Amino acid sequence: MADKSNKAVHIPHLARELAAWFEQHRRPLPFRQHYDPYECWLAEVIFQQTRIEQGMPYYRRFLEKYPTVHQLAEASEEEVLNLWQGLGYYRRALNLLEGARQVVQEHQGKIPVDRTALLRIKGIGQYIASAVRAIAFNRPDVVIDGNVRRVMGRWFALEMPIDTPAAIQRIRDLGALFLRHLSPRLFNEALMEFGALQCTPRPRCETCPMQPWCMAFQQGRPTDYPRRKARRKPTAMPIDMYRLTDGRRIWLVRQDGDSLWKGLYLFPYHPKNAPVPYPRPAQPTATLTHVLTHRRIQAALWDVHLPADQLAALAIPAGRLVPIDEIHTYPLPRLMEKVLAVPLAFPLS
Repeated sequence: MADKSNKAVHIPHLARELAAWFEQHRRPLPFRQHYDPYECWLAEVIFQQTRIEQGMPYYRRFLEKYPTVHQLAEASEEEVLNLWQGLGYYRRALNLLEGARQVVQEHQGKIPVDRTALLRIKGIGQYIASAVRAIAFNRPDVVIDGNVRRVMGRWFALEMPIDTPAAIQRIRDLGALFLRHLSPRLFNEALMEFGALQCTPRPRCETCPMQPWCMAFQQGRPTDYPRRKARRKPTAMPIDMYRLTDGRRIWLVRQDGDSLWKGLYLFPYHPKNAPVPYPRPAQPTATLTHVLTHRRIQAALWDVHLPADQLAALAIPAGRLVPIDEIHTYPLPRLMEKVLAVPLAFPLS
């Protein structure tokens, strides 16, 4: 355990410099104005897998439409998904809505501070529970996101892969030592900000005040950290997708159950070369590739023009026949943006 104590001697210096750096570089983000627990929770959900610059317009729109957890709890799935459209990871939006309903029903609309109670809320895992506790309530907790893993991995030259349970626990233990010197809110916000602005994937070591205590810098190998496990390649998902239209209306299907796009609308799709009850042209209009975290979707796009009566007679489960010019009023995943960018193989009526 000598390694741990040796690294820990840097912590008072790092804590002091981190607080000074944050005071100078702190961004005036809206959820930092009064640390309302609902606003902090919403921010963590939106920004968990989204850059601040990309997510900020969504955050502002959500707060404008749903300024309280009570108002969010009364929203419909479709309303929330429409507002979320373009952010990706749509299950976050559905979990947020369900979680808001839980908070209203089980906690009278007050976000709980107790970790166990927080973890019972849909969509709140260890990361968001820690963030709400530390940042909204200023309770002793360590928030571990990608920025924090990267910074701690470099400061302490952690040799274990940074996305393993052992590394998470190591970072949590080190973070607890920082809390002897800084308040939970200050420490966690400053550390995440430092990773977002200074200790980025391409570290700005030349202007970094942590050089004397950063073990990766002292070794001359800052980009060697954090260590990572080999990433799993996305699984191929070949599909056929059909635009079934009379030139004026088209079929959309609401995705339910275990779909990757639960609650969103897509054109009817099936596994590649599966039998389908629609006529099929000789060649697809286009072939598209869309990569998700664990899926590589390869979609052959087939355009099928039918007379109006035949189009309306198609029995498509969870389907909805809609005017083509109204497609964008429905919540759509990013894959559909690529599909809609491809012109139909025949003119519109």
